Amino acid sequence: MERRWLGQRDLSVPVLTLGTASFAPGPWSGTDAAQARRLVDLWLELGVNMFDTANVYANGNAEVTLGCAIQGRRDKVLISTTDGLRSGPGEHDVGCSRRHLLEAVDGSLRRLPDLLPGCLRVAERYSCVEQLATGGGAARDIEA
Repeated sequence: MERRWLGQRDLSVPVLTLGTASFAPGPWSGTDAAQARRLVDLWLELGVNMFDTANVYANGNAEVTLGCAIQGRRDKVLISTTDGLRSGPGEHDVGCSRRHLLEAVDGSLRRLPDLLPGCLRVAERYSCVEQLATGGGAARDIEA
């Protein structure tokens, strides 16, 4: 699989990624948990280890399904997520404000708990994650 470097050669990513919008019942549904795991297995066999998700796919259930599908293989995958989309009816339930992003990242970490150790390792580079790691949210539930 062809790969590209991000940043100052910090991270190598495949040129393809698997979107997970269909990983749970919702507007793009069609994949149950067993099918999602099989898709992840096939993708990894092909050398593609990147998966894209969002906190709004099936109200967060796509992240839960992805978390189950990668269980025990977190060290082998990369996950990108979109957290600026509308997630509720409130005026602050959309956009890229610090508050909305902190709440969205916290929710994603709860639905994808295997991600937290990796996030803690990079916390000093990203202030939102650092705040989660040091002050609250899902990170406070994990012992160092």
